[in-house]
Amino acid sequence: MIYAFNHIYRCVVLLILVGAANTSYAQSISEDFANISTLSTSGWVRTNNSSPTGTTGWFQGNTSVFTSQSGASNAYIAADENNATGSGTISNWLISPNRTFKNGDVITFYTRTRALTLKPDRLQVRMSTNGTSSNVGTTASSVGDFTDLLLDINSAQILLVYPGAWTQYSITIGGLTAPTSGRIAFRYYVTSGGSAASNSDYIGIDEFEYTPYTCPTITLSPASLNNGTPGIAYSQAVSQSPLSGPTTFAVSSGSVPPGLTLSTSGTLSGTPTTLGTYTFTIRATHTATACTGTKSYTVNISCPVITINPATLPDGSTGNAYSQTITQSGGTAPVNFTIPTGSLPPGLSLSASGLLSGTPTAGGSYSFSIKATSTVTGCSGMRAYTIDIDCGAGLAALADFTPLCANSAPYTLTGGTPAGGTYSGTGVSNGIFNPSVGTQIITYTYQDALGCSSTATATLTVNDTPNITITQIGTVCRAGAAFTLTNASPAGGIYSGAGVSNNMFSPIADNQTILYTYTDSKGCTSSEDFDIIVDDGPTVSFDELPALMCLNSFSLSLTGGNPAGGRFAGRSVKNSVFTPDSLGMNPVTYIYPSTTGGCDGTYTQYVEVIQCPLDVVHLNTESNSVICYPTPSTGIVTIDIAGIETETAAVILYDMRGVTIMNMYQSHSATYNLTAYPKGVYHLKVVIGSRQYFKKIILL
Repeated sequence: MIYAFNHIYRCVVLLILVGAANTSYAQSISEDFANISTLSTSGWVRTNNSSPTGTTGWFQGNTSVFTSQSGASNAYIAADENNATGSGTISNWLISPNRTFKNGDVITFYTRTRALTLKPDRLQVRMSTNGTSSNVGTTASSVGDFTDLLLDINSAQILLVYPGAWTQYSITIGGLTAPTSGRIAFRYYVTSGGSAASNSDYIGIDEFEYTPYTCPTITLSPASLNNGTPGIAYSQAVSQSPLSGPTTFAVSSGSVPPGLTLSTSGTLSGTPTTLGTYTFTIRATHTATACTGTKSYTVNISCPVITINPATLPDGSTGNAYSQTITQSGGTAPVNFTIPTGSLPPGLSLSASGLLSGTPTAGGSYSFSIKATSTVTGCSGMRAYTIDIDCGAGLAALADFTPLCANSAPYTLTGGTPAGGTYSGTGVSNGIFNPSVGTQIITYTYQDALGCSSTATATLTVNDTPNITITQIGTVCRAGAAFTLTNASPAGGIYSGAGVSNNMFSPIADNQTILYTYTDSKGCTSSEDFDIIVDDGPTVSFDELPALMCLNSFSLSLTGGNPAGGRFAGRSVKNSVFTPDSLGMNPVTYIYPSTTGGCDGTYTQYVEVIQCPLDVVHLNTESNSVICYPTPSTGIVTIDIAGIETETAAVILYDMRGVTIMNMYQSHSATYNLTAYPKGVYHLKVVIGSRQYFKKIILL
């Protein structure tokens, strides 16, 4: 059992969940105990199982102890410590009339003891689900059929816990699996109680009310049921609200469609067998409360739309095998196909499975209908057809053509079957099509040996060639950088010609005619050409620079600009001086502006700046003790160390990368032939003992 207790001032509410089964309804009880001598005629039972049995049982309320909750001052029923003699166990039962309970029934009553009692009291409320039985056993501890404890007031028998003023208690019954016949019992139950015991005093009960549960409106769902089709499985669930718990469903009037049944759980299912409209009422009965609700439904069992395919049938010819499969959609398989009206061409027949086949034996136009009937549902659909049978040349066929471009070469027509026919149409001559006439319908005609002919047509699509627009570039300077060609539209084509690479043009080339070719998404190609004029500008030059220099070694004055009046430029050039302060290839350009408004003249040399060893970086250190001449030199260089001393010295020559290219020993003066080395700047180191001397040599 499950008990839920809520207590408010002078009022106790309980939700009682019990279990049993019956199907009848209960009647209300309202007892104010104004005259307890009439209780037995109303079905109440009083049994005192106290041990040892005392001198009192349940008696009319004593106004000298306290008065009733309402009505006459003694209008309540009472029990006291004298229910047991001496000291023992009080077990005094007050049992209500028999009623059939269901979930939601409410029991209320008032009870109290003395306001300032000196001994604790206790009261139980119990329930029997055994029909009219009032069996509570024969001992003070037995409960008989009243095994369900609904309420136990002051179960621990603590002083002043039992209410000292009239307090209302409420019990709501729930959890029954079905309406249940039984009784409610009050049990004045005190251990160590009696006339001479420490527990038990005096209690009263007043205003007993039993109110049967009132059913809510039960609504069945869904609002409407799906329609069905003969031979097609059907299933639709019906439910009720708002009551929870088991519910039984049944058809209370009318008839469900043949082939369908309604389960007690509310599922209408089966396979409809008969066309028609069926109206019936479904009743839902809530098991625990016996509350019911009904709803009328209408279900229409009808045929679906059955469509026969294809929409049209191909024509045929005499002497040539014919075969076409007829299908249907919407009908329940298996389906039989028949010819209800008209006649098939002689030589053809329709199978029950839908195969129209045979070999036509006579030409003509034949109209007929084909009907598809489901053997499961009896539902059918029909479609009208017409087939033309020609004299027997067989059906000419013409495959689709590959699209052409308007500038394509004349196209030889193929794809007509049977082979040996002829092609005709605009732009066609001797089986060759001229694409310049545009898109055309081509006809293929075939004639057999008996003179019977048939034709077939196909469209030959001719796509326009793309229209190319060129924006003239005009004159470019030869000294200018290569640039991307973008002067043609649509974009995405290819430029070709001298000086063109990956759609970039280099002005180093002479005047050129450039071709632009564009192919569109349909594979058609057009080409247009245009001219680019290359202006050389004035011819300029300046003195040759060394190919290699060490980083941060020494600066070079830039000279020899011709024609005079130009300017030097470069990332390491300032005021006509080149400083090797940036690793890598360093361009040095002499620019002579055009005097006619045309292209400037330019000439560029490159100096590679590298990281050199520390002793090479400072080779520009001068010393009068070592004399090198002439420098600059064309290759014959004299090294004079006579100003140092006469002993032998190590003479080492480095290039601009710091690489040793000559290692010699000499004393006094020596002449060296350096013409085998590239032009540029070289560095000389002379080592005598711990002393080093450095010189720069320039080879022209």
